[in-house]
Amino acid sequence: MVPVKAPGDVGSAMSQKTNLTSLTNVETARITQARQNSTKMRSEPQLPNDKSASLLVTEGLLKGKIFPIKQPQMLIGRSGADVVIVDPQVSRNHCVLEIHNSNGLLVDLDSANGTFVDDKKVATCELGHLSEFRIGSTTLMFVLTNNA
Repeated sequence: MVPVKAPGDVGSAMSQKTNLTSLTNVETARITQARQNSTKMRSEPQLPNDKSASLLVTEGLLKGKIFPIKQPQMLIGRSGADVVIVDPQVSRNHCVLEIHNSNGLLVDLDSANGTFVDDKKVATCELGHLSEFRIGSTTLMFVLTNNA
């Protein structure tokens, strides 16, 4: 996992491929800036051709639940998101996970309680296979599996 420095609020458009239409311009700019600051993920998000991606809940009320990642951009939040985490400490629009082939780019959307990787609050973070992050009291693991 490679933390990426906190992005500024630069106005730039992001393609709306998922449930991200409810994001503010500032949240959209934060995602775009995080992508530009990344060393591996400057192109548009794309699912891997030879692997399946998912999020596995390893701690919290939903422990054991698996969320398949079917879109290259996934909004994670308490309600109205692509991945709904029933946790009062999770914001409605908490964070976005972008998939760039075999890596993930996690971007906190200025959530009230933050997004944590290795117990450190992050604005953005690059995720690899089996990387974990925490939102509220819920810990999720980014998992890649080979397609059969």
